[in-house]
Amino acid sequence: MTRSAYTRADRPVPETYDHPGTTRRLAVLREVAGELGATPNQVVLAWLLAQDMVPIVGVTTMAQLEEAIGAAGIKLDETLMARLDEPR
Repeated sequence: MTRSAYTRADRPVPETYDHPGTTRRLAVLREVAGELGATPNQVVLAWLLAQDMVPIVGVTTMAQLEEAIGAAGIKLDETLMARLDEPR
């Protein structure tokens, strides 16, 4: 659970998930999202789906639901997957 850390600078990544590669990983996530015209949340969900994982998504607004559904239409090719996986 990241509690909006992918999209909100005022919400830090929880300590459990924060490690030396976190800053770089978030930067690449934002780069890829910008290139795809997607949100970072959509790219994270698409990344999970590309690995045959089914994320459990909780939303409180229709906008959040629409954003999550939009992730299903994002296809990450091998190059993008490698970029997202690389900064460890």
